[in-house]
Amino acid sequence: MNKPRVLCSRANFFSPYNAKKGSMIWMGDSKRVMRGRTADVDAGSDHERFRGFLIGDGLKHLESLLKAQSERYQKRLKRCQENVSEQAVHKSRMETRRLLSILEVLDAILGDHLIKKAHRALKRHLNTFDELRDTQVQLLYVGKMLSLGSVARRFQIGLLKREKKQTASTRKRIKRVKTKLVRKSITRAREALIKEHGRLTSKQVGVVLLRTLNRAFTRVERLKTRIDPAEAATIHRTRVAFKMFRYMVEALAPLLPGATKSRLAALHDYQTVMGDIQDLDVLSAAFETFLQEHEFTGESAFQIRDELARRRQWSMRHFVDTAETLHEFKLLLGSGPVRQGR
Repeated sequence: MNKPRVLCSRANFFSPYNAKKGSMIWMGDSKRVMRGRTADVDAGSDHERFRGFLIGDGLKHLESLLKAQSERYQKRLKRCQENVSEQAVHKSRMETRRLLSILEVLDAILGDHLIKKAHRALKRHLNTFDELRDTQVQLLYVGKMLSLGSVARRFQIGLLKREKKQTASTRKRIKRVKTKLVRKSITRAREALIKEHGRLTSKQVGVVLLRTLNRAFTRVERLKTRIDPAEAATIHRTRVAFKMFRYMVEALAPLLPGATKSRLAALHDYQTVMGDIQDLDVLSAAFETFLQEHEFTGESAFQIRDELARRRQWSMRHFVDTAETLHEFKLLLGSGPVRQGR
């Protein structure tokens, strides 16, 4: 029997049926844990001290960060081209998203014309992994349900076969990915940032950066109000927007005195809650297709379907319980006039 594997993007499986004290979130105490992650954000004196405050040279930071992140992106892409493993795929996707978040920030300073082509190329890179990554995550979930009977094991075998085919096709596509266009666009963007040193003051850059972060957060807030628990797409859109906000905050963290490690960890936790719902929706759809193709019926099939429904219901309830903590993340950004730190 194939052993379930732990994927780097879903190291913990959050469920009322296998959760345990000490993991990131466990049944009956999720709100306390989420609030524990953001407890230091609520300190009034701390927030007042960092209100609208930036430290360092924003342009210099972005120029250096863009160079470093471009190198990390290319390094992870190369490793993935050499070996399309679970870890390689995850890290390549992660570094690609981080580079995209930096480009989103740069758009507010340099304009879209300098980064548009790089943005499109990076999006195509991400799309290359979509199907394979979905299958890898599904294998993790199914690996936790093998005790439910033969249908679960058959489903796992089918996913393993699909993963093998998708790995082969992804390997071919990823080897064709070229980074020349991305490198060229980033070089032009870095040159433009250097020129901006003589045109923009540190305070002006600080205003632009905080406004950009607040704009990203406002989009998350707006999408959150439109979430329909019965419509997976509404949660997915909110998660995508929140993920971009999170990576933007991480990119600018050295300039934000309030962006502590615990606060950055809270961003990750909040994103994961929505990710569990998305994963379960995709898995449920894949399982229904599997049942139709193989005409499986019987108690084992119904048990798996009920288990997936219960886990989805619990994940949604957990999200509703923690959704109110979203407003706390805005305290990372401050408000009011921007002051430049020494």
